[in-house]
Amino acid sequence: MSRVYSPNNMTKSLPNDESILHSSDTATEIQTTDTTPEVILEVKDLSHSVKSGQHTLTILKQVSLKLYAGETLSVVGQSGSGKSTLLGLLAGLDQASEGHIALLGQPLTQLDEDQRARVRAQGVGFIFQSFQLLPGFTALENVMLPLDIAASSTAKEEATRLLTQVGLAHRIHHYPSQLSGGEQQRVAIARAFASQPRILFADEPTGNLDPKTGSAIIDLMFQLNQQLGTTLVLVTHDQKLANRCQRSLTMLEGQLHGD
Repeated sequence: MSRVYSPNNMTKSLPNDESILHSSDTATEIQTTDTTPEVILEVKDLSHSVKSGQHTLTILKQVSLKLYAGETLSVVGQSGSGKSTLLGLLAGLDQASEGHIALLGQPLTQLDEDQRARVRAQGVGFIFQSFQLLPGFTALENVMLPLDIAASSTAKEEATRLLTQVGLAHRIHHYPSQLSGGEQQRVAIARAFASQPRILFADEPTGNLDPKTGSAIIDLMFQLNQQLGTTLVLVTHDQKLANRCQRSLTMLEGQLHGD
């Protein structure tokens, strides 16, 4: 039996212009919404070897990992396991023998030293076990350094604010030799966060500190990290400290295990 189409039932069968536009807008919104977190660091098949006399010493073997914006990752391992070597390669402080590293969207393994330095200056912070403060600079001047390099017009004010935040308002004009180990590491933390880095690399940040001071330093580091939403890569032999990170990997005989 044939169906008879009248103007009335044709009107009911077809969407009006408003509904068409609404559907189109919804589809466009669905297509343009992207909740995938940004990849800050990606490593594929990374290996590193060094010459030792007539022999070749392999330090890292086929390391791969991916780190997203805002994540915190610890790499745990005994002394000599290769974790500090890995950190230096991830930050572009050295060149890997093989593999691929992309940091902040830049292919580190394809860049020369000057190009890698520019990547670090644009969004990378460091905290070292040995503090790495300039001995001829005061606490204030050490924290101002990355801000001055970035040509900040408010370098002094910002450095003063950070030193106050880490509890050193009364020590800003003191030199590293006049500061305790804990105070020096507080200066180093303030300096690391001064340029508001997108990723922070910390190499045994409590290694030279007593347990009480080290605990306070770590609390401070995680507090600032959370406030700024910085991605963190932490190298340590302290499992208790490592457990404070969202993810933890273990370095064993040059390979990463976990996750």
